[in-house]
Amino acid sequence: MTIQAAEIIYYQGEKLDIDGYPPLPKKDPRVIYIEGHSTDDLIDIPNTTMCWRRYIGTWVIEGRQLYLCHLEGWYQMTTPEPILADWFSGTLSLEQYQDGRTVALFELKIDQGRVTSEKSLQHPQERR
Repeated sequence: MTIQAAEIIYYQGEKLDIDGYPPLPKKDPRVIYIEGHSTDDLIDIPNTTMCWRRYIGTWVIEGRQLYLCHLEGWYQMTTPEPILADWFSGTLSLEQYQDGRTVALFELKIDQGRVTSEKSLQHPQERR
């Protein structure tokens, strides 16, 4: 199986990957489905086997809340404003590629879009 392209999240000033895929609010009018939509990137990742879900989301944690900021691929946002992810409850593992391997850095518990607990999985001196 092909390794899947990760969702992106900005957390504590760092651009990280999410291990897994928070769901999209597919019935929200601010998120629309456009089958076959391609990107202007050199490699159109949402239309490859690297992305079976056919989109890549960009997320951010601000003020202890999770927001969906951007969608690329077969789903698009109809607003330039970030969308509070109040439909999502669960755990997010945040990772970064370091020294040729993926390293888990943080674990966040989310309840209806709000961060309820944060756990650092590495000490700051171990991170790059």
